[in-house]
Amino acid sequence: MRLSSGKPTGTESPPEPRWEFQVFVVGRAAPHSQRAVLNLQRILDRHLRGGYDLKVIDLREQPELAAQEQLIVIPAVVRKHPPPSVRLTGDFSDEARVIGAFGLEATPTASPSAEGKRLG
Repeated sequence: MRLSSGKPTGTESPPEPRWEFQVFVVGRAAPHSQRAVLNLQRILDRHLRGGYDLKVIDLREQPELAAQEQLIVIPAVVRKHPPPSVRLTGDFSDEARVIGAFGLEATPTASPSAEGKRLG
């Protein structure tokens, strides 16, 4: 499942680089998985104002990705863009820890014209 925020309208200047995240869970419908995804989404919405893509990966459906990404603790989120890749584990309820790990406070890439999330 991919969650996206914000859409270019065609009348804006070229889009700024988007932030890309992958969050790994075990059982998408499990309460701890849903809580982690919602916590992360809330923080990203607040600090990136729609300028991000969030892909939710259920390791029950794609277990090979745990080894590929060298994941030991789940839930885990990996920031793929901008480089370098950054990983964080937990339920993402500690906002200060998330924004510190990903450097979200000083991000000029936030788009104030976000139109909301799109599931895909």
